[in-house]
Amino acid sequence: MRILEALGLRNKVGLLCEKNPSALISGSHYGSIIGVTPAVSFSKLYEYYKMDQGVQAAVNTFRDNILGQGFYITSDDANAQKIIEQWNEKADFENKLWDIVGDMLITGNSLVEKVTGGNTIDVVPVDMKTITKAIRDDYGKVTQFIQQIDGKDNKLDPKNFIHFKLFNVAKEAFGIGLFHSLAVPYHKFEIYQRSLLDDILQLRADYANIVHKRSSPRSVVTYENADEAEILLEIQKHKNMKQGETMFTNKKFEYQELDAGVDARFMPYAEFLEVSYEIGQQTPSAKLTTSAGFTEASAKVAKELLEDRITAIQRKLAKIIEKNIYSPILAANNIDIQKVNLKLQWGLPDQPEVTLAQVRFLYEMGLLSWEEARVVIGKSGVPLDKKTQPPTTPPQQKSRPEDRDLEAEKEEPFEEPEEIEPKEEEKKAKKRISRQRERVLKKQSEVLDKLSKRLDK
Repeated sequence: MRILEALGLRNKVGLLCEKNPSALISGSHYGSIIGVTPAVSFSKLYEYYKMDQGVQAAVNTFRDNILGQGFYITSDDANAQKIIEQWNEKADFENKLWDIVGDMLITGNSLVEKVTGGNTIDVVPVDMKTITKAIRDDYGKVTQFIQQIDGKDNKLDPKNFIHFKLFNVAKEAFGIGLFHSLAVPYHKFEIYQRSLLDDILQLRADYANIVHKRSSPRSVVTYENADEAEILLEIQKHKNMKQGETMFTNKKFEYQELDAGVDARFMPYAEFLEVSYEIGQQTPSAKLTTSAGFTEASAKVAKELLEDRITAIQRKLAKIIEKNIYSPILAANNIDIQKVNLKLQWGLPDQPEVTLAQVRFLYEMGLLSWEEARVVIGKSGVPLDKKTQPPTTPPQQKSRPEDRDLEAEKEEPFEEPEEIEPKEEEKKAKKRISRQRERVLKKQSEVLDKLSKRLDK
């Protein structure tokens, strides 16, 4: 620590010094004047999410896997755990977390405002469609977020907000989302920029137009040596004809349909778009449900890859929440989150498995009341009649050899040592007392072991 202090990297109170680094960030001059905008506007990313079923499925799959099993709080201090659990309930934090994670997956970012009043703290997710740019200094620190409402800019102070990023790339002001590679423009047509998702959506529309045209193709009827009046007369006859009616004419004519087929030259590009689309979603959910050749082995590998990514996102989320939300809440109650070891855990807390035989034994031993036994049995899924009354006395166990042994061992009196002259046989008396105590402790241990084995059964 003294070396760090001598180098100016650590101050006397043990915290890293808040000195600016010497390295600047790329484009810092423009970022501090006109601001930094995301590569794709957040409003456009939400449009992709709503319009494209593949993107929607990928985002929903990730969000369901991250939050689907819920979360719980652990701590070495019961009071600290209770404070956070009560806050989670009052702030409806679980539902807000669904919005936060959804924003992160779609846009790569989620801004959450910290609303404080007295000793109370609340968090409110910001509508990310309204965030247009970020202003930051030469060292990459964001000094303002710009929110656009009805054409007017609203400046937000980053000190009052928590910035969640999904993937942070090269110290950029904004993170990137789950399907960023599909949404970012990769080629330009004059002033109109197109992304892979734009091409995919356009290709779908083009194929739909082709199908519609082929289902009702355009046709050409040519009457040889017919003038305009005769053609108009034939048109009227055709309009008046009923479906399936036979047409009679003494004029020679030719009928031809205009084919709206797909040119084979465009098929490779369509296949390229399909492969890029599957990779860009970063989830095998669509492949698992649509591909007949996707084997169980490949599905297992894809599932394990998805689980690794989910775990990484969960770990990152938990750290941000503990540091920026739970820590200030506990600090307002004079509790240090590090000292009480409070953690946000994902999934469901481990529940001990209790068999019906164990419940009966505990009830018979008097360790569970009738009401407590009903609660435990009800949680196991056994239907209970509310009218069922407890017996007047707890049912007695049948007498078994091991029960009689236990009772005999419990009732065996402790043998007091005989009175002896302390001067003559003091050492002998101490040895006898020690042996008797060891024998009693051994019997007590055997009784506890037998009780434990019965509980296990």
